[in-house]
Amino acid sequence: MSNIKEFQTLLEQLHHKSADILLELETHHVEPLSELHSVIKAKRQALKMTQQEVADLADISLTTYKNIEAPEGNYTKDTLFAVLNVLGVELCLKS
Repeated sequence: MSNIKEFQTLLEQLHHKSADILLELETHHVEPLSELHSVIKAKRQALKMTQQEVADLADISLTTYKNIEAPEGNYTKDTLFAVLNVLGVELCLKS
C-alpha cells in the first residue's frame, strides 16, 4: 500500500512540474531576429545596467555596444554572443 501512495504522490508531483513547464513555455516571447537589438536594450534596462557596464563586462568598446543596440548596427557574431552572455539572454533559432 505504501508503494502505491508513493507512486501516486510522484505522479502528482510530475503533473504539477509538467504544468509549470508548459506555463513557462507559454510565457516566453519569441522575437524576430530583426528585433534582437530591442530585446538586448530592454534586458539591459531591466537589469539596471548602463551601456558602458555591459560593454566593459563583454570586453568591447562602448561604440561597439551602441552598434548592437542600434537597429542597423554592425557587429560580429562573437561580439553579439559576448553581450548576450553578459545579459543572460539565450538565443534560440527556429526554422
